[in-house]
Amino acid sequence: MIRVRFPKIILACLLIALCGVSRAQSKWTWRNPLPQGNGLNAVTWTGTQLVAVGEYGTVLTSPDGIVWTLRNSGVTNHLISITWTGKQLVAVGFNGTILTSSDGVTWTARRSGTTNRLISITWTGKQLVAVGFNGTILTSSDGVTWTARRSGTTNHLISITWTDTQLVAVGFYGTILTSPDGINWTMRTSGTTNQLLAVTWTGTQLVAVGDSVILTSPDGVTWTPHSSGTTYVLYSITWTGTQLVAGSFNGTMLSSPDGVTWTPRNLGTTNAPRSITRTGTQLVGVGFNGTILTSPDGVTWTSHSSGTETDLNSITWTGTQLVAVGDSGAILTSSDGITWTLRSSGTTNELLSITWGGAQLVAVGAGLILTSPDGVTWTPRSSGTTNYFLSSITWTGTQLVAVSGYGLGTILTSPNGVTWTSRSSGTTNALYSVTWTGTQLVAVGDGLILTSPDGVTWTSRSSGTTSYLTSVTWTGTRLVAVGAHGATLTSPDGVTWTSRGSDTTNFLSSITWTGTQLVAVGKSNTILTSPDGINWTVRSLVTASDLSSIIWTGTQLVAVGGGGTILTSPQDPSNALTPQLGQKQNISLRLTPSQLFATVPTNMSGQEVDAAIYTMVGSKVVEQNTVGSTDGVSMPINRLENGGYFFELKGSGKRIVEPFHISR
Repeated sequence: MIRVRFPKIILACLLIALCGVSRAQSKWTWRNPLPQGNGLNAVTWTGTQLVAVGEYGTVLTSPDGIVWTLRNSGVTNHLISITWTGKQLVAVGFNGTILTSSDGVTWTARRSGTTNRLISITWTGKQLVAVGFNGTILTSSDGVTWTARRSGTTNHLISITWTDTQLVAVGFYGTILTSPDGINWTMRTSGTTNQLLAVTWTGTQLVAVGDSVILTSPDGVTWTPHSSGTTYVLYSITWTGTQLVAGSFNGTMLSSPDGVTWTPRNLGTTNAPRSITRTGTQLVGVGFNGTILTSPDGVTWTSHSSGTETDLNSITWTGTQLVAVGDSGAILTSSDGITWTLRSSGTTNELLSITWGGAQLVAVGAGLILTSPDGVTWTPRSSGTTNYFLSSITWTGTQLVAVSGYGLGTILTSPNGVTWTSRSSGTTNALYSVTWTGTQLVAVGDGLILTSPDGVTWTSRSSGTTSYLTSVTWTGTRLVAVGAHGATLTSPDGVTWTSRGSDTTNFLSSITWTGTQLVAVGKSNTILTSPDGINWTVRSLVTASDLSSIIWTGTQLVAVGGGGTILTSPQDPSNALTPQLGQKQNISLRLTPSQLFATVPTNMSGQEVDAAIYTMVGSKVVEQNTVGSTDGVSMPINRLENGGYFFELKGSGKRIVEPFHISR
């Protein structure tokens, strides 16, 4: 599949997800990437240790930038910025969150008096000053009691620094404010309407960076634009004592001795740091997917986060080992779910599903079938057809059955994984999942359900829903299917299906049965549990990654997803997580050969919204951050292949998902 990535131009480095509801810390454990995979937004040095903060209340500490320890912050709101006062750490984030800590281990929540997002904080030597959305400015002498100050603007303020004589804050639409005391603020002329995302003080000049812009100023009043030699969005800037280091998208960093002449540096990773601090002996940067980098000079960087960051789409259990597959031909194996080994698949195609055939592993995906006796050595097999994009595979005990999510209704069967036969499904709709009950096969997909006693003859069943169904499992007494808009359906026989309420509209990607309960996972870190498939409780996993697949090994749950996420839980997740309710609201879509146009609900008009397009297997292919207007939102689709997709719109504390189909 062609994967189109459009970086968010506004605040992509900062605003990862909407946090409308507080979420309790779960007992799931990160297994990949390590030390964890949530995005890290900021890092500071206390003189004895590094402290990094990030998505879903993530806090990490390290004495050296190499060995990191995950700490419990007590919150699940995104933490965006952190500073050290000499006596305490102060972190700020979404929903007006402010935390303080004397040691980075024990954290205390403080009342900020606002629910606006706080994006940056600095210490002047006498007071703390935090800035955020809607022109928010707060000051505090002790981190406990906070006072709101008039900024004179409603533009979002994204970064603040202290020059030893004045505070300088920058933000959206070229906004620059200065203040000698944090109380009285003056608007300055920046000469640009581009977004300014970071500002720092070198000791002799201020340097601000943002959306294709670099500005310098000796006094915060007069600003001079400079060329970076790139059109990248620059979202971080740090002064090392000898040079400026700026982070951008695509794994590129820029360095400059003076803010005028800039040199690109290749990090060897696509995850450039969102934040960089200096310890006195080294630079330490943190960023996307839990990235941690160190450098002695700002030129040569070393990664200290391990594991793959490739999206993982499916996982299976052989009885002795776990095997996960994903994009770019990624295959990982593990005997215990803790230690994972990357294997060579011999392909760079997407692998979308994997199953254990009793004596061999079989993985399928974008135009390929692979088999392996051990998860280490993989052999490509011919399907006998070029018209397939296999999204799911299962083993019946006597044969393998694979279905296609490409919109062709393709079904393939094989007794051995080597010889494959194409079967007539009676539909050209996409099929996303197939399972075996012991007596029949059941496949679900684009608004349809098929059953078969043998994999040869297939019968269409009425699902009673128009939602895309993405996964189906058998509990021993009933079939349970999940899909788009939080759809959940049950059936005792595969013929008669009943729609059940799940209290969420989030996209559900996968479902498994543990023997005592059903567990479903999906996008926006959603997890649902049910003892019977009828009564569902919506839970929350504290991860920023979308989850694509979940299985039960007999002793633990293992979930995989975006950014190489692997999580394990040995216990019943219903005891570890807090309910979260979803919201439902319709929008209308209009397609041209090159653009998708979506209406924006009235309550999102004039507000920041996140729009995205996903494939039917949950892979994000287009994303955009913008301001909702009465004209709606438009997104490019000219590079997307024909087939089914989902459009997602998030804003004003709501999330809306609508399916659509491209057919040119």
